[in-house]
Amino acid sequence: MHYSETWLDTKPYKEVYDGRAHRKMNPQRTHALLQARILGRLATWADARGDGEAGIELRVYLDEETSLVPDVSWISDVRLKKLSPEERERPPFAPELRVADVFAPLDRLK
Repeated sequence: MHYSETWLDTKPYKEVYDGRAHRKMNPQRTHALLQARILGRLATWADARGDGEAGIELRVYLDEETSLVPDVSWISDVRLKKLSPEERERPPFAPELRVADVFAPLDRLK
């Protein structure tokens, strides 16, 4: 399996790790609200520092067989500046700060 395959970026979205594709959970209301709150705080922190970018669900490529979509992440300008514009859209590394999965209370029941 190669991470650059286009089916990764079609719904339902998938992450690839442990040599297998795993379906990304479809966010519900509570998940979205928690994600927005975390992003708001991280973005405020990032803006005050002025040296990086915070975002939601940016797919990253860790190696040829591992592609993840953290719910919320932050990447430093130092690392971003080393990338071409195309690579910035598909970073080939894990963000410095990331919330891999936001679990809402009902997620535990599934």
